[in-house]
Amino acid sequence: MVSNTMMSITDQDLVKEEAMVLMSPRNPVPTETIFLSNIDQAVSFPVETVFFYEAPPNTSTAGIAGKVKKAVEEVLLVPYYFMAGRLNFSDETKRLELVCNNAGALFVTAKSRFSLKDLGNLSLPNPSFHHFVLRPGIYKTLAQTAVFTIQASIYDVVWFLNLLINVRTKNPCSNQVTRFECGGFALGFTTNHAILDGKSASEMFHNLASISKGDDQVLNVRSNPSHIWRARTRAVLGHDRDQDSTVLFAVDIRDVISPPLPSSFIGNAVITGYARAKARDLVDGPLSYGVEMVRKGRERVTSEYIRSVIDWLEVYKGTPATCGCAFYVSAWWKLGFGEVDLGFGRAKHAGSIVSGNDEFVLLLDGGDCDEGGKGLGINVWIGLEKEKMERFLKCVFDM
Repeated sequence: MVSNTMMSITDQDLVKEEAMVLMSPRNPVPTETIFLSNIDQAVSFPVETVFFYEAPPNTSTAGIAGKVKKAVEEVLLVPYYFMAGRLNFSDETKRLELVCNNAGALFVTAKSRFSLKDLGNLSLPNPSFHHFVLRPGIYKTLAQTAVFTIQASIYDVVWFLNLLINVRTKNPCSNQVTRFECGGFALGFTTNHAILDGKSASEMFHNLASISKGDDQVLNVRSNPSHIWRARTRAVLGHDRDQDSTVLFAVDIRDVISPPLPSSFIGNAVITGYARAKARDLVDGPLSYGVEMVRKGRERVTSEYIRSVIDWLEVYKGTPATCGCAFYVSAWWKLGFGEVDLGFGRAKHAGSIVSGNDEFVLLLDGGDCDEGGKGLGINVWIGLEKEKMERFLKCVFDM
């Protein structure tokens, strides 16, 4: 049986050991500026992810920080050279852009006194896990802020690896590795969505893992939400069934847009699809009604629709707000983060840091695995008021 306990982490529990070091590609490319699309511009916010790994029996993880640092510095930053650059807001174009100037990725070490078991149930949303990712907050301008930072502890207690970017006052891309006294370790990332979407970030994590295991061949640098929608609508609206209820979800457009994007594409290749229905029809009707609405929402995303969204973003410079009974579902379990193997097996848990946004629902891998190593079930992270959460739980299990 899985424990429902979790520990709160403080600044005193994790101590950085040395000054930060800049890492640049071994063969730096000439300075260039990468254009960020309208979709990229609309999603310039930080995404924090943490991976926890157990140490296999009779296996030492003492060299994990050095392996990760070497993998990034000698191999990963060659195809991912832009991660050693800096974000810039152009006064001329009034747009965010990525300047590939070889300014460098940051590396720092830290240590912790905890074991993985001390942290309790890793799959529970724990706001204090933000200590496992790097949030420096020490830079005044974008030009001074690293796009990619790495924090690793070389004591026999904790390792950190961090990738960081700062857009205006935000930390766009940071990655942190932590090694615990039990031999296990954590790998925490903060990336900015303006540079990498979920699939692109997943490919980078898998490339980093592959290189860390000694494979220098970098790969191509490139649950149905209806039940949650129905249950959340019941919980939030209660007896007010005349309102519209809307669920928003990410749609990968790589193979939808014409012509298709190349397999090596890095950036944002997702747009928001939606399904909308009267709360009465959704709640009183069969589950298949919601499934059909979501299916139609996905089919609505054609090449023509995608280009109209890009044009809309050019004019309005933003994304539609979620309000009323509208919320966003993001299926992280599809991204394969839990399968990132640095040579010590798949992650015990891999997921987002809690955002506190009650309009955003995350679907994560269930955590427990079958004999083939695949996660069982889906872990739903949703924020609601206590009374609404109780109704939501009742609705989820009331099929």
